[in-house]
Amino acid sequence: QTDPGIGTNRGDYMLFVGRLVPEKGVWTVLKAWQKLSGIPIKIVGDGPQMDAMQTFVDEHQLGDVELMGRLSPDETLKAMKNARALILPSEWYEPFGRVAVEAFAVGTPVIASKVGAITELVTDGYNGVHFQSANPDDLAQKVSTLWAVPQKTTEMGKNARQVYEEKYTAERNYEFMMQIYESVRRN
Repeated sequence: QTDPGIGTNRGDYMLFVGRLVPEKGVWTVLKAWQKLSGIPIKIVGDGPQMDAMQTFVDEHQLGDVELMGRLSPDETLKAMKNARALILPSEWYEPFGRVAVEAFAVGTPVIASKVGAITELVTDGYNGVHFQSANPDDLAQKVSTLWAVPQKTTEMGKNARQVYEEKYTAERNYEFMMQIYESVRRN
């Protein structure tokens, strides 16, 4: 995969990217946004919960929530590059957080639930923050705290990009695979 380049993190919004299903934690995001004011979020994705979510947003007058539906990969990447942070609220064990690595590639920090492999990717306070899975109060508190200090998200975004360069570029993956092959060949 090619390097997408670093974003600006100057967008005045948070971002969720994923399939709109309960296990991805998107309802936790909506419930958190009931407690937040003046912090926009763009929700990118499609799925069986789309209509129910739109109804929830309308009924609760969540004007800061924008359900964008599915976007092209380029449009999604652009949204990620300009987001203040990506929210990864999974409520089930994900073996690998591909969306988190994509966010790191563009220098966007990640606000992640403490579940599965995502906790290994996101170092709390360094390249993002953790919150208790399925806990909208904790998520709202973490979002609010980060939103109030844009310099912190900028700093964490730089750290996220550094983690990407150290661990996840195509070159690093190639080096890693060659080390594995060499150790297997020697044994």
